Amino acid sequence: MRIGKDWNQFVMNKYYVQSGDLKYVISANSDREACFALLKKHMSPDLMISESFVVSQRGYPLDRQPFVMDTTEAIFSSQEICHELNNRS
Repeated sequence: MRIGKDWNQFVMNKYYVQSGDLKYVISANSDREACFALLKKHMSPDLMISESFVVSQRGYPLDRQPFVMDTTEAIFSSQEICHELNNRS
């Protein structure tokens, strides 16, 4: 089977998303979408998140010794992510 030029629209990347003690590996189209997917999948009144989401495709940056992040990794405000997710609904 031949794959057309738009084959990459079907490829989802693997993201390591961390917010406080909450850590999950999620397939998504972008780092921001990975945050949304984590919240949608695990939303409950007991869910505790920190002030930010740290997202990487190379493991959990907050667990690295020494702590190092590179320019391909993202940090999002939890307030910003939750607000945007609420506006989508």
